[in-house]
Amino acid sequence: MPQNVGLSYWFALNTLLVARTVKPYSPKPHVTPKLDPIPEPIKVLPKTFTPKTFTPEQPVSFKEKPLEKIIQPSLTLTKVTLPKEPKPEPLPKAPQVPTVHYHDYRLITTPEIVKEVINTDRVILHDKTVAKDSTLIYPLTVDTFSPNRVETTSLTFEDYLPAGYAFDKEKTQVDKNEMIYRITNKVVSSKNYEVINFGVYPEEINSYSYTKIAVSIALLINSKAADFVITECSSGQGMNLACNTLPGLLSAFLQNPQDAYLFGRINNGNVASLPLGLGFGWLGNLNLEYTLEKLFDGEFGSSFPPDVAERKIKETNRVKYFNKISKISLIEFLEQLEQEFIAKVLSKKDVIDHILKYSKDKELVNYLSNKIYCEYNC
Repeated sequence: MPQNVGLSYWFALNTLLVARTVKPYSPKPHVTPKLDPIPEPIKVLPKTFTPKTFTPEQPVSFKEKPLEKIIQPSLTLTKVTLPKEPKPEPLPKAPQVPTVHYHDYRLITTPEIVKEVINTDRVILHDKTVAKDSTLIYPLTVDTFSPNRVETTSLTFEDYLPAGYAFDKEKTQVDKNEMIYRITNKVVSSKNYEVINFGVYPEEINSYSYTKIAVSIALLINSKAADFVITECSSGQGMNLACNTLPGLLSAFLQNPQDAYLFGRINNGNVASLPLGLGFGWLGNLNLEYTLEKLFDGEFGSSFPPDVAERKIKETNRVKYFNKISKISLIEFLEQLEQEFIAKVLSKKDVIDHILKYSKDKELVNYLSNKIYCEYNC
């Protein structure tokens, strides 16, 4: 409520008076609150506790149990007679040593070893004159060992080559050609690949070193008559190095399935070199099969692992570019080889015929055709 209500106001009028009209205070009417009615008082009825009637239990009576009669312990002593001193029996007389006579018989048998000299037609050439550079085979035959002999854990035969002969280690791996061809066909059977076997076959008269085979591989790849080549030598290393020095070839030395898988997915080369002598022991054929399976397990050059595929593919293409710009062309390379070497390479007729028929490089085909013509006519 405003203060000073009902007081008089005085003004000193020195000039024109302008004042605001002041309305008197009017109090608001009194409001009576509406309250809820007072509830009826709560009636509380006190509960009366009535104790239960106590009934005492019946008294318990006990009847004593008669005690058992205790038997007192007793001890009976028995007189023991002391033992008499034993009298040992006299020892028997020593037996007389018998006289034994025996005879030792030892039977010794020496299996006969026969070494023959035959040619590729299995004709025996013993004590006969043969043509120069012809292929000779020396099969070694050993008789069957006698039965009931002591178990043999190792056996060594020494077979010396005649004077003037040299051991051709590459030729000793020729018998594995059919195995490689069969396994390769097996592992790519589900793919649309054509597998061609260029040997070297056991019945071939000519023998080729791994460097000559490497040049044949370069001809197949550069002519585009083949997309990929599987090759081998005794260790695999020599063939791999020879291929990597030649134009257009990017080779890998594959010893196990891991090497093969990474080479196919990441490095994306065009030649696989396998070791078929060094380390090719027990179950070597299974390791070879598993290696070739992983080589063709997936798309070439798809990279691995997937999360770094883009970087891996970029680096692989850079390696291929290095390989291209650091080498001369195949024809320039062939021109610098001696004629005898080239002639031996051109004598691999199945390879040369395939290149001349399916090559997409006309310049290389013309070069090979002229070389072959000069070989027989110049």
